[in-house]
Formats: sequence, C-alpha cells, structure tokens
Amino acid sequence: MIKKITAIALSVLLLTACHAEERKQQVTGTTPTETTVTTPLTLTEIITEEVFPEPEDNGIIELAVYNPFTDCVKVDDSTREELTEAMKKILDGMAFYGAHVNTGQFYIGSEYEDNFADTDIVMETEPRNGFVYSPLNPEIAETEEELIEYFRSVFTEKWIGENYEENLREIIFNEGLRDYKTIDGTLCVLVSPDSALKRDDLEKMIILDYDGTTAKIAMESTAYNTGATANVRFFSNWTITKCEEYGWRLDSTGSFYYYELRMNLLHTLLLNCNKINDVLSGKTDKSVTAVIDGEEYYLSEADMSIKEMTEFFTDIFHTKSLAEENNYGRGTNTELLRDEYIEKYINAVYAESDGALYRKASAPEWYLPEIKIRPDVSIIKRDNLSAFTVPIVIDGESHPITVKYGIEVGGAKPLCFASGLPIKTLE
Repeated sequence: MIKKITAIALSVLLLTACHAEERKQQVTGTTPTETTVTTPLTLTEIITEEVFPEPEDNGIIELAVYNPFTDCVKVDDSTREELTEAMKKILDGMAFYGAHVNTGQFYIGSEYEDNFADTDIVMETEPRNGFVYSPLNPEIAETEEELIEYFRSVFTEKWIGENYEENLREIIFNEGLRDYKTIDGTLCVLVSPDSALKRDDLEKMIILDYDGTTAKIAMESTAYNTGATANVRFFSNWTITKCEEYGWRLDSTGSFYYYELRMNLLHTLLLNCNKINDVLSGKTDKSVTAVIDGEEYYLSEADMSIKEMTEFFTDIFHTKSLAEENNYGRGTNTELLRDEYIEKYINAVYAESDGALYRKASAPEWYLPEIKIRPDVSIIKRDNLSAFTVPIVIDGESHPITVKYGIEVGGAKPLCFASGLPIKTLE
C-alpha cells in the first residue's frame, strides 16, 4: 500500500520530482519499493513506499501524493545556469516594471533587493498616497531613454505589444501616477512601502520545456497571496525566448493556485482506473464460450468475482451524482449513480458458472480513457467540506468530475467519485 501521509500536512518535496515513476499501484494494494530520484532542481529526494499490514476496519483510505510537474525536462548544469541567470534578469525586470517598486517585489537573493533606488534620498513626495520618489539605481538606467532600452532587453514585443515604445512610455511615465519621473535631471522611481507580495525562489525553478531558443519555466512562490488558505499553493509560469541582440527575454507569463489536498484526493481515486477498466472490459477470452440461460458468454479473465466487483463499485462510487446542473457530468444530484453503474456494468453483463466468471458476448465493450489531472485549475466548483468539482482532461478535452470525501487522521473517509465518469464504448 502507498505510504500513509497526513492529509493536511502533505509533502512539498514531491512537487519538484521530475519524471518520477508513475505510481501504478491501486490504492487497495501491491508491494511498493524504495526509490531514489535525482531531480534537475539540484535536490535528491528519497521517495519511500513501505509495506503496511492490512488496514483496520475503519474505512480510512491513505492518500497518494500527486506530482504536478512530471513532464519537466532534464538539462545539463551549464544550461540550467544559463536559464537561472536569464530568470534573474527577467525577474529583476518585472520588479522594476511593476507599479510602485519596493523590496518585496524582487526575487529572493536579488542584487537589487536593497539597492533598487537610493531610498535615503527623497526627491519628491506623491501627495495622493505619501509614496516618495528616490533616485533609481544608475546601473539600471540614468535617463528615460536608457530605461526604455533596459526594458527592451527584458521583454519581447509580444509581451509589451505591437507599439512597443509607445506602450512602455504610457505604462511607466503615464500622467496619472508615474512610476518613473525625471526630477531636477535625476531619473527617479516611485517607492512604496514594503508589502507581503509573493517572492519567487530560483532554487525552486522547474524547467518544463527547453529547445535552445525557447524555455518554459515554473516556480513556486514562498508566500501566499492574500486569501490563500491551507493546502493551497501559488505557482508562476514563464515562457522565455532567446534572441541575438538581447539574449533571453520574457515572452509570456501566468500563474495559478495549486489545490494540493484536492489534487491528492483526485489522484488517489484515479489510481483505481485500471481496476475500473478491468470491470468495464471483463478482459474476456473470446475463444472460450459458455451458454448461460440461453445466451452466449465469453470467459472473463478479470481477477474478481461478481461480489468483489460489486463491493469495489460500492466503495468507489457515491450513491448518487452530486454533479451540478449544466456540468458535463452526469446531471443533477437527483440522479442515482452507484446502483445504476452496478446494474449496467456488472449485473447486466456478468454471470458465474462452475466457479468461473463469464461476460455476455452481446454486451458492449466499454473503457475509461486515460484521465489527466489539470493542476493549474484555479476555480473549483461546489467547493465545500465534503465535495468538490474539478476539470480533468480526456482525449484533449476538458470534463468536470466531482469527488466526495471526508478528512480523517491519516487519510480520507469516505473517498469516492460523486459524478459519472466519461466511459466510452469501444468501436
């Protein structure tokens, strides 16, 4: 069984593991091993899975840990160093570009964190908010034209927009509340009080893709934004491109909240998909047939009895669908789920004879396609203490899925699908 973890204090380290071997064991069993994974984040992590005795009859399901960055790539040390330096330049540029510069806007360890401006000198006070203008660090720029060129070395035309210089001037020198202003011949920056803004940590940089001229990078912030709660983490993602004149520049950026506990709950359920497919397909041997009650059946090689299949479906499906109206799921919460699935996929197609399991020859062959989790989902519907709905990806398309759960010490009780799965018929 998968190593037992506390549902509230879930492991942070696994988020940085790249190309970690997928946990293919079902939640209900198999004997795991101990594995050492060396990641491109200069961290070596020990992922330990142990053999546990059969659980007590308390119904607790131990949670598996989902790694949202299994698709990150490995690069050599020199490439990683190059990309790290590129992100230092870009993150510094973002801090200077952001409205009302302060120490908290710089990444952890930035050389400009405490000297982005000569804050001991107040050239002017902004009367509307009390912020002050101080001389900008001359290493960045000494004139407005140099400042425009500095930003040109940080951001691509795609990021700023077609009218590059015009857009920049409008943003940083606008008449409404200028972030930069030349006072008595000195280029000054508007300095605001330090704040609790999120700050990126380059030690946690994850390289998602790299081809020599384009790189996709993700980073976890060290502090939550306002409104973040337990088991919610914040990630930023960046696409940077390389050109001859300026080197690496920012092409696009975004961010998302990562709902750690909910993703682990969903991941734990999805580890049962292979077993669900065993029930749906029956794993039949069409060369061996039997006639039962006047109808032809194929021998099933599924390693379960009808009773075991029924117990499995009873555990993994809620009594009724909790899918909200207008969802792509199974409809409103007035519809049954568990009993209909047991009747359709088990009772109506299976029979036992002489100690062997058979599947009706005329029954459709069903299957559950590969389900991919979307870790970047920021909005989860029906968010409460016992159920949530989150989009998954099936065959490149987004579908919502509802999970019912209850938190107990060491895991979840209960934990089951509370909406229909996107089951398909084999053509």
